[in-house]
Amino acid sequence: MRKIMMLVFLLSFAMTMNWGSVAVAGQEEKCFGAIGNGCEGAGDKGLADWLLVPPGEKKPDGTVIQWVAIGSILHDNCCIDNPNGQHCKGYNVTQEGWSDDKPCVKEWRKAFYNSRDGRKWKATFGPYNEKNVSDNLTKAAARKTKLSDGLGNFKYDYAGKETVSTKKLAAPAGTSLDYSDVAFCASKKFQTYKDLLQFGKETDKHYTVGIGDWGVCQ
Repeated sequence: MRKIMMLVFLLSFAMTMNWGSVAVAGQEEKCFGAIGNGCEGAGDKGLADWLLVPPGEKKPDGTVIQWVAIGSILHDNCCIDNPNGQHCKGYNVTQEGWSDDKPCVKEWRKAFYNSRDGRKWKATFGPYNEKNVSDNLTKAAARKTKLSDGLGNFKYDYAGKETVSTKKLAAPAGTSLDYSDVAFCASKKFQTYKDLLQFGKETDKHYTVGIGDWGVCQ
C-alpha cells in the first residue's frame, strides 16, 4: 500500500512540473531559457516550487534571478519553432511516451535530468520595464551540445538554434554540466582533477553508474 501511495505521489509531483517555457514564435517572453514557465519557476507555487525551482527573485531594478539549465535553454528554443512540441504549452500527460522523433522530446528530457541532477545555475534576466518587456528572441547559432537517449548515452547532436538572449546565458565556475555541454561554461573549460580510480590520471570528466558523465566549469 505504501508503495502505491508513493507512486501516486511521484506521478502527481511530476505532473506539476514545467521544465521549459511555453513561448512560441512572435510572443513576448521574460526569463527565456530559465527552468519553468517564464519567470514563474517549475511548478505552481506548490510542492514543486518548494522542492526544486521557485518563482524568480524579482529585484527593485527590474531584474529577475532564476535557475537555468542547458535543457531548459534548449527546450525553450525548441518550443519557439514547435509550439505543439512535448510540454511546450505546459505539462500534457497525453504527450508522455512520445518517441524521440517527436519535437522537443529530447530537449524536455535533458531539462528534466539537468534539474534532477543539480546541473543548473542561477542567472540574472532583464531588467524588465516599460521599454523592455521581453528578452531578445532573435535567432542565433546554437552552441554545440548533445542530447541523451534517456539511458545516459549522449548520442544526439542538438540540431536547433538558440536566441540572442540565451547565447548570453553561461554557467559560472563550479557549475556541474553534462560532459557534452562545456561550450556553455563561461570559461569554455572544465576543471581537471586526478582520478584515483585511474591511478591518478588527470581528467576533466566525472562519472557515476546510471548517470551521464559530467564536468565542472572552470
